[in-house]
Amino acid sequence: MDVITTQQAAGELDALVDRVIADVEPTIICNNKGNNVIIVACRFHYQD
Repeated sequence: MDVITTQQAAGELDALVDRVIADVEPTIICNNKGNNVIIVACRFHYQD
């Protein structure tokens, strides 16, 4: 599981999403206040 900052995630968000999906591995995103979120892959097919 990777851990990155919000600044890193903002600069590479599309690549981050692709990596999480490809690796099927969650990534923790931490902000400068010490708060954390986890981004995980989810198979969901959205249709307009």
